[in-house]
Amino acid sequence: MASAFLLPAVVVLCATTIYPMLYALWLSFRNYDLAKPFIPRIFVGLANYAEVFTSNAFFHALFTTFKLMTLTLSAQLVLGVGIALLVSQKLPGMA
Repeated sequence: MASAFLLPAVVVLCATTIYPMLYALWLSFRNYDLAKPFIPRIFVGLANYAEVFTSNAFFHALFTTFKLMTLTLSAQLVLGVGIALLVSQKLPGMA
């Protein structure tokens, strides 16, 4: 009986996360042009990955992403701890 209640959630999960992830993986091994979506997708194997990992633009984007991640996480940590300290203080008029 429990599986009958779980089935809709599993179907939605598969439709919204697992299927798109597997489709993106399948597309990554093919020569696909977004400007020409109706042209057949030719299998190119690992050529797309070789092109990405030998590109300077990829490593620049990766470095920029890590820099942004470090800055935003640091700001969130400082703001979160600061607000927590302000809220936890005993203020005049509080019991």
